[in-house]
Amino acid sequence: MLQVFELVSPEPAGGVELAVLSLAKELHRLGHRVEVLTGSWGGDGAGAYGGVRLIPAEFAGVMGRTYRRTSLSLLRQLGFIPAALRCCRGEYDVYHGHVYSSGFVALVLAKLRGGVAVNTVHGSYYPVWHRIAPPHVAAAYRAGERVVAPALARLCGVQIHTATYFAEQLLRWGVPEEKVCVIPNGVDPEVFSPEVEPAEAHELPVVFTARRLVRKTGVDVLLRAAARVLEERECLFVVAGDGPERGALERMARELGVHGSFRFLGAVPHGELPGYLAMADVVAVPSIIEATSLFVLEAMAMQKPVVATRVGGIPEVLSEREGVLVEAGDHEGLARALVTLLEDESLRAELGRRARERVLREFTWRRVARRTEREYLRLLG
Repeated sequence: MLQVFELVSPEPAGGVELAVLSLAKELHRLGHRVEVLTGSWGGDGAGAYGGVRLIPAEFAGVMGRTYRRTSLSLLRQLGFIPAALRCCRGEYDVYHGHVYSSGFVALVLAKLRGGVAVNTVHGSYYPVWHRIAPPHVAAAYRAGERVVAPALARLCGVQIHTATYFAEQLLRWGVPEEKVCVIPNGVDPEVFSPEVEPAEAHELPVVFTARRLVRKTGVDVLLRAAARVLEERECLFVVAGDGPERGALERMARELGVHGSFRFLGAVPHGELPGYLAMADVVAVPSIIEATSLFVLEAMAMQKPVVATRVGGIPEVLSEREGVLVEAGDHEGLARALVTLLEDESLRAELGRRARERVLREFTWRRVARRTEREYLRLLG
């Protein structure tokens, strides 16, 4: 049995946090003692998650003040370092950090207390910072990532990436191959099952997506595509999620004349997401960049046909055999793909069937946990 300490700087609600908690739960099922230290989010203190102890960390109130449900600030990541060092009490075989600040803490704790340090990079915006941030901000983040990512990879026992595109960038920067490992994200196919009942009933076909409403998720591209689709096919577009771009996107929907067929649900608890996916006829993922998107895997597990962009790690989990891939930013191509699927029920069914089969073969959390366990054991010799 390994003693594993997982560290993640945000709170247990977003994609990275859900990935960490799902991995931790499966490692616990494999017989290991796992504890997760996360930034304070205003919750009710330490708790349990599927047998995994969950510990909120705080330092001088920084974690509580910087918590935002839809975004992770640089200040919060920096504040997590003293919070985590202050709150970690025990000794563990493995200290596993997620996101750069947590990786740094894992490295320090492993050096001070023995054990091995592992860091996971859950995707990177490095290739597209210039598209999603002002020039000076993009330049600063690219420079920071150029230094921090390879340094952590060299200093930790191994750096795990959830997609190949950024792992290959590390190798181009000269990081040794034995320091870089690719393990994609997973999904629970029993929770995200084709047998789930729809959250709502709709007479019209539904195109569904669940996205943080920020620039990199491409919801503006989906809005432009919706204007084209609605010229040919009556349907309803439903978006689950919230974020700083919501107001601008709602104004854009009115300007494009699609607001009557475009519904923003706001933030939806992850436990309710299967019900909303169940009501979808087609799932759209128009992102500018993604690693191995949890949402893509969840839609595939529920046997839904997915139209997604050919970016980041998406083509590693969704091929043209299980879905439809379009170029990022191409609203015309996205619209054509959506219309094709909305008009062809048999194609939707076939793509969905193949998608779930691939998830069951390759992308369950149990499989992810076993691959991660092998890396732990390799480092421990």
